[in-house]
Amino acid sequence: INSVEFVPSWSLTGANSNYRTIAVYNRGQAGAGTALVASLDLTSGVDLTRGLAQALTLGAAADRAIVVGDHLEWISTTTGTGAAASGGRVIVQQSLGS
Repeated sequence: INSVEFVPSWSLTGANSNYRTIAVYNRGQAGAGTALVASLDLTSGVDLTRGLAQALTLGAAADRAIVVGDHLEWISTTTGTGAAASGGRVIVQQSLGS
C-alpha cells in the first residue's frame, strides 16, 4: 500500500486532550493480524475539512504489504472524551508488486 487518505463527510477541528485516532489495519487472511497500515491522530493542528482528502501517516513498509485475501479494517478510536466521528470515505492505493 502506498497511500491511505480519508475524505470526511464534515469538518473537525483537532484537539490535544480529547481527540480521535483513525487507522487502517491489515488483519490478514484469518482476520487476526495486527499490522498497522496507516494512522492519523486528530490532535491540535490536524483538522479535517469536509470533502477534502487528508493523508494518513503510513506504517512500516512490511506492515503495508498485502496479498490477495487479506482483510483491511478501518478503526476509529478516541482519547479522553474524544471528538465526534465525522464519517466519510477511505481511499487505499497500492502499487502492484513485480
